Amino acid sequence: NVVIRGGQVLRNEGAVIWTGGFIDSSAHESATIENVGTFSINFDASLRDIGGGGTRLFNNTGTVNRTTATATATLQWPFNNSGTVNVNSGILSFAGTYTQTAGSLVLNGGNLLFSQLIDINGGVFTGTGSFSGTMGGTGTTTITGSVTWTSGTMQDVGITKVAVGGTLTISGNVVIRGGQVLRNEGAVIWTGGFIDSSAHESATIENVGTFSINFDASLRDIGGGGTRLFNNTGTVNRTTATATATLQWPFNNSGTVNVNSGILS
Repeated sequence: NVVIRGGQVLRNEGAVIWTGGFIDSSAHESATIENVGTFSINFDASLRDIGGGGTRLFNNTGTVNRTTATATATLQWPFNNSGTVNVNSGILSFAGTYTQTAGSLVLNGGNLLFSQLIDINGGVFTGTGSFSGTMGGTGTTTITGSVTWTSGTMQDVGITKVAVGGTLTISGNVVIRGGQVLRNEGAVIWTGGFIDSSAHESATIENVGTFSINFDASLRDIGGGGTRLFNNTGTVNRTTATATATLQWPFNNSGTVNVNSGILS
């Protein structure tokens, strides 16, 4: 167990390998980790923020690897990324904010949990794995690879884009709100949970690629002001279920809608 405090900066230009113990800050004091090299989190670690004044930051322009563990490693300090974050195993939990202006957030078989806002305004979000939490910001979050959204919120007047060749699987209850646009240029596969909006807020789904509704889904409009829209210029497939999938958002179609099984309401 170690403590970084009093304005100290731990700057890594080589390799840091974290194999045990917590890293703490002190109340009312600042501390910074600057990673330019490789920072490996090799167990279910905890970078703890015990509160009070002062500023704690983890600034990554190098490579952070989460590996060789199966439970949760938790980073409570605000995390600024313009390098690469690889989640190779277990769960990496950002309990502080996560801001990405460039670089990559990569799921290599591990999973992500966001307790605070994830703001990806540059770079890519890619790989194979799942995430849960709130994504926001005013820029464009680009998803490549095969990513599963298990729960949480997309918010703010930005765009979450599934790139050509990318896949976003929605498997749990989620919310799109605050003017957010979910733009699919690749594939969205909806396998479970509802998609909600928020009262008095706008949200848009723009489908240019393939959007598959693979169960008896519900795209819900809970009323109030704001505008919810589903604009399809690609292909929407309703398939692999026998009851009713319901889309309550206004639907504008200039592409193809295939109703292959069940009822599409």
